[in-house]
Amino acid sequence: MLQSLKKKKTLIIITALIVLAIIGSQIEKKDSTENPKQESTKKIKSNLNYYADYIEKTNTAISNFSESKKKGRQEIVNKLEATLTYENLVINKIISVEYLPVLTAINDGIRGTYINKKNEPKFVISKSLVNVIETSTMGKDKLDFVLNTVVLSTPNRGGLPKELIDIFDRYKQKFELYGKESIMYDATLTSKTEIKHPYNMSSIFAYIQPTNQAFLSNVYQSNTDGVSKWFKEDKTYTYPYLATLNGYIQYVDVNNIFKKKAQTVTSNASFWKNYDTEVKARILKMIGNKNCSALQNEFNIAENNSKSQLRRTGTGNAELMSFIDDNMRSIGCYNN
Repeated sequence: MLQSLKKKKTLIIITALIVLAIIGSQIEKKDSTENPKQESTKKIKSNLNYYADYIEKTNTAISNFSESKKKGRQEIVNKLEATLTYENLVINKIISVEYLPVLTAINDGIRGTYINKKNEPKFVISKSLVNVIETSTMGKDKLDFVLNTVVLSTPNRGGLPKELIDIFDRYKQKFELYGKESIMYDATLTSKTEIKHPYNMSSIFAYIQPTNQAFLSNVYQSNTDGVSKWFKEDKTYTYPYLATLNGYIQYVDVNNIFKKKAQTVTSNASFWKNYDTEVKARILKMIGNKNCSALQNEFNIAENNSKSQLRRTGTGNAELMSFIDDNMRSIGCYNN
């Protein structure tokens, strides 16, 4: 993981203001005959109510814009809606592996949003990812869709419209938050789908819900698994918790993201995978023997080591501490 910080990553830097000039010319809709065969499915429905807070926040921000700022945003929306990619993803609700690089580029642009020394909004997207899109069928149309979407996500443009969130949620249900090159088979083994490139949507969802533990865990894990790479700390990122490792660690620590008490955890909980089996055996033995002082010592050790564990696993020791605390309560350690 630390090595990934040192690897050089080729990026395309885009000024949000310049983007509007680049894509400012009238985008002509491509003829439908250019549209490749798609895996069309309308069976997957999004749950926009789950993202109601973000949608309301976005609508409120837009309502407070000046008329000229509203007009500027609407021009971007119009260009977005003029693409065939928008028609395929929003109107026709197509779900296909072909569009995974498109969503991954949006993910890259959102987490790579930053402010330069002139206080201008910019964002970076991996050059290799842009090349994948540009060399695909309707590459320019797809890239126009990506750039307009990322521009809308920036604070000075208000945020993403619900139609785009609908896309992201449906793709999340189909493909989960991130993945690597693979072959997907259906349950009957009658068809298979090849995923040719790594894909990632975790930062999109952590941007929409910045305190969601599951989304934030996937941001960390996708970087650990090599699907994405943390950016270097050489820019003033708008969302540092999505961009850099230290930004992530500081954010989840300061905001107590993984310290908020969750549901009571059990001896079979998944968090044990982050610890040696000896640690689990030792703590379970202490619980069985009702050794309250030893359990308190384990709790204190876990608390003191939480930051280093956070850097190693992305979640810290919150679940372990919750497990110890719950069991100390259940065996009467807190009784007077």
